[in-house]
Amino acid sequence: MSTSPPPSHKTYFIDLPLSRLHVLEVGEGEPLIMVPATISEWEDWLTLVQFLGQWFKVYFFELPGHAQSSPFKESFSSARVAELVEQLADKLGYDRFNLMGFSFGGILAMRAFKRLAARIDELIGRHEHGKDQPGVVIFASPRFLGVIRGDYSARLKSSLKAEVGKDLREAPTRQIEQALAGLKHG
Repeated sequence: MSTSPPPSHKTYFIDLPLSRLHVLEVGEGEPLIMVPATISEWEDWLTLVQFLGQWFKVYFFELPGHAQSSPFKESFSSARVAELVEQLADKLGYDRFNLMGFSFGGILAMRAFKRLAARIDELIGRHEHGKDQPGVVIFASPRFLGVIRGDYSARLKSSLKAEVGKDLREAPTRQIEQALAGLKHG
């Protein structure tokens, strides 16, 4: 059985109004901007980015003030990161794109989704609970709705659909929290 080599990668800097970002780019296809967890360097994510690069043109950036990206001139905030994602997509020339975040980056990606929902095709968030519990992956977009977490995935997916309809953008945070709470006690 032969395997294809991973897609090649390149790194470069992009000067944006809010920060000079260090970016890792891999693959071809629909654009996927990845928002990392804190204190993330691109080398730590290369394997995953190359895997995703088989289907997407992936842009992973080091958060401002981390690794080789310059810090924000003002204090760090999730709203500022959301604006940064918008600036990055604009600079790359994308009107529409996919967005993925990990751990704290997932929270930042949700903030960017709130700001840029009309431009984002897919939102993918990943959160690790710890070594003794599985992580949660959330997909929220017109094409995907669901939360996958071990044996709870199907029940949560149907619970969320019943609570919020077909599109997570239409869901008030309280309804999502109630659906998640029902799984913890159900």
